[in-house]
Amino acid sequence: MDSLRKYINLFDDTKQINEEVSWQTSLFHHIFLAGGPGKTPSGDYNIYTEVIDYDYPHFFIPLVPSMIKRIITVPKMYAFHGLGTQNIRKLISLQNQKTKQISVFTSDPEGYITDSGVWSGSGIVAVVYGDVMASNMADMMSVVDKKGTRVIDLGPEAQIGEYSNFYDHIMTSEYKAFWNDLTAMRKPLLDLLENYIQNALDGEADNVSNSVKYKLIKSYIDGLEPILAKHKKIFTQLYFDWAESQIKKYQDTKSEYDELVMGNFKIVKFIVHDDEYDRDGAEFTKTGDFCDDSGCIKLNIPIEYMTYDEMILALDKIREQNYS
Repeated sequence: MDSLRKYINLFDDTKQINEEVSWQTSLFHHIFLAGGPGKTPSGDYNIYTEVIDYDYPHFFIPLVPSMIKRIITVPKMYAFHGLGTQNIRKLISLQNQKTKQISVFTSDPEGYITDSGVWSGSGIVAVVYGDVMASNMADMMSVVDKKGTRVIDLGPEAQIGEYSNFYDHIMTSEYKAFWNDLTAMRKPLLDLLENYIQNALDGEADNVSNSVKYKLIKSYIDGLEPILAKHKKIFTQLYFDWAESQIKKYQDTKSEYDELVMGNFKIVKFIVHDDEYDRDGAEFTKTGDFCDDSGCIKLNIPIEYMTYDEMILALDKIREQNYS
């Protein structure tokens, strides 16, 4: 396995990578602690730091590109990312980086994201093309670790949108066998962590050393990959079939709104609401520059200005390119 440190920054206290609303904390907290300090989707902060129980109904995994690509053939496709002017520079900097991932969507037939998010809030849609590292027909509540790698939940109580078929899959015998193998792999690691905390730290989970965190996470990921490979079928059904269906059967798979995790992407163009877009001291100029409080940069990325109705039609036409 490639060096874990290449993919996951366990310890740096960095700011949010790309989204204003994200639960961003270390991978160690996602994997081994119930809750953990970090910003939740509601904007509140969790302060829970207890080690999880054996039967904890969540199982978070980082979407390490090299690991995922050894298990499945990762599809490439077009998708959309809503953002505001404050995140333009961040998104540009994340292009062509395999371990920096963003949440994107391909389907929004009711205008939920475009209307309530882009239209009334951010005002901008970036059309992106890249590697799809996970997907679901509903919001799958992926979260971000401190390095920018997305984390998804394989557990039976994962917070997946109500329109997903995820809940049908977890009732199958294939999933139950998958879940048994996952929890069996995690159990001895939880025992090691509990023993370390009780013997060396007087019960304070927050004071686990970086070296112990690293060893536990490496053991976790080393044990995870063969389980994912063994249960490739159910793993694919949970988090990859949706992207494939979007490519093969576009007209039959239009969801309420979906979520995909994308890495190694490039920005194809920006679609901007209002033909004189100027918000919060930032603007797109007629010469193709983007200017904000930090100055102006040449985008070298096409910019199209559209009304709301035009944007909906344009996004649909771009989606069709995924199966053309």
